[in-house]
Amino acid sequence: MGKLNSGWTALGPGLARFGRHLRRGAPAYGVLLISLLLTVIAWYNVRQSVDAQNRARFEEATQAATSAIARRMNRNLDVMHSARALLLVSDSVDREEWNRYVGIVTGIEPERLWWRSGLQSLGFAKYVRPEEREAFSREAREEGGRDLWPDGERSAYFPLEFVAPSSEANRRMMGYDVYSDPAHQSVMDRARDTDTVEFTRMDYVLTDARSHSEADVARRKGFVVYLPVYQEDAPAGTVAERRRALRGFVVGTFRSDELFARAFGEIFNPAIDVEVYDGEDVASSSLLYDKNRTSNAGEKGHSALFTKESKISMGGRKWSLYFATVPAFEEEARSILPAFVLASGVALSFLLFGITWMLVRSRTQAVRASADLEEANRELEDTNTELQRSRESLVSTREEERRRLRRDLHDGVGPS
Repeated sequence: MGKLNSGWTALGPGLARFGRHLRRGAPAYGVLLISLLLTVIAWYNVRQSVDAQNRARFEEATQAATSAIARRMNRNLDVMHSARALLLVSDSVDREEWNRYVGIVTGIEPERLWWRSGLQSLGFAKYVRPEEREAFSREAREEGGRDLWPDGERSAYFPLEFVAPSSEANRRMMGYDVYSDPAHQSVMDRARDTDTVEFTRMDYVLTDARSHSEADVARRKGFVVYLPVYQEDAPAGTVAERRRALRGFVVGTFRSDELFARAFGEIFNPAIDVEVYDGEDVASSSLLYDKNRTSNAGEKGHSALFTKESKISMGGRKWSLYFATVPAFEEEARSILPAFVLASGVALSFLLFGITWMLVRSRTQAVRASADLEEANRELEDTNTELQRSRESLVSTREEERRRLRRDLHDGVGPS
């Protein structure tokens, strides 16, 4: 307790001096605090403005990407509707005519179709009833095509009668009954009953193998689109009428890697990664496309400057698009402006503090000099007062002495 008291006693004068220092420099410290507060506010606003600009750039890129997908798919669907129009106006379309028409309507050489638009093949699946199966197979063999496959008894067959362009992978698909796959069957039934374009789930489509591969064909991620074709003059106002009038389906097979790569490559910022999922929930949906081949959606520990999920509806399917910035975007987004504002504000704050401190110190010195001058004046006045009193006392003494001398002379010398 004694040590504590002695320590407090030793600390007391220092605190008192510090308190006097603060009281004397209160204006300067007030200017410093206000300047630093304004600097922090300015720095925060500038940083928010920079972040808002980067966010706007990110949002603009993601919206452009979503629109690009819709535009590209709508162009491809227009091609499918044009092919259906050809089938409606012509009772007899052969393979050569179909292949030539696909090249004309797309404006692309058939062998470069998938490379330009992501459309691997455009075909026609003809509706073949069980009693028509043998006739279809015989006609296909006579024309140099393939028999209907796979084998098996089914209530209906939809073999691919035409497939363009004429590549190795597409030639192998000739005669394939797309209705034999239960997943495709439900999509085709829905398209038939509603007279709308319908998309399958993510599937693997047959494509030509790469040039350095030993295999002739390969399987890649994609999906298939079905557009129903009805008899031209048959009524199709109800579901029952559409089922009776069904003639077949225009079948579009798409490679998701080429479709999305071309869509994004036209306008998309390379510093933003995009992933496309076949479903509404990215965590449980199949991955259709990944720009940088590294899936990040739903991954814990994945940190990006900006992320976003958006949905797009296509032919009865919903695709989820996940966007995330990559380090290149963050490098572009970095700005020295907030740091410059902060550093400049701090420097200016201390400059104002120094100036104010000098003014306060000068004022303090002036006040102190004025006080000293007033004290000197008071001392001088006191001295003058004392001198005046001394002089008055001296004059009074001299007068008294004179009166005494006169009295002595009068009283002593007179009688003598």
